[in-house]
Amino acid sequence: MILNLFKSLFSFNLATIIGAIVGLSMYAGYTGSMPLPPLLFSQKLYLICFVFVLMFHFFLWIFLDKASFFNFKNRIKDLLIDYICLMFMLVCSCATGFLFNTFY
Repeated sequence: MILNLFKSLFSFNLATIIGAIVGLSMYAGYTGSMPLPPLLFSQKLYLICFVFVLMFHFFLWIFLDKASFFNFKNRIKDLLIDYICLMFMLVCSCATGFLFNTFY
């Protein structure tokens, strides 16, 4: 069980790509006069990202699982893993953009 969780957490998925794109776009929009750390420490960012991941998995549950509760446990696990990957990639891509801007 732990090995499956580790594989799914560190596998390549759509949340990784979206997190990198959103993080780099956040960094591009909030440099100069708008500082980045207040945005990263705001609760709205994490709530909005959770709502988008929740909506995505809700539509997957409706269209792929046909709204059955047979695979509901795995759908919830995938939701949490996608949210963690999205947040991790968002923060890492913002930090990478900040480091590139600082040292180059």
